[in-house]
Amino acid sequence: MAVSRHQTGGSADWRQLSREIQQLRVELSQKNLKLESTEADCQRKVTGLEQKLAEALHQKQLLQVCLCVCVSLSLCLSLSECVHLHSHSCEDKFVQEHGKF
Repeated sequence: MAVSRHQTGGSADWRQLSREIQQLRVELSQKNLKLESTEADCQRKVTGLEQKLAEALHQKQLLQVCLCVCVSLSLCLSLSECVHLHSHSCEDKFVQEHGKF
């Protein structure tokens, strides 16, 4: 039985289509890997920013304690001097003078 040109062309078209589909799968896989990498980078950045925010909030609380202690001791310190003092030194001074915080 003889093979017609139409049948032969159809087989070649099928192979070409199969190669193109495989190439698209490879490209999709590469894009997924890139997306996952970008997502991981973003998550690391978010985690870092969350840590910085937590540290900043903690520092804010320490400065508020320092300011409160400085005010309650009626110290004649400017705000900039109080900011430069470590809150523990303010607390220690308060405890020494008043017995408890």
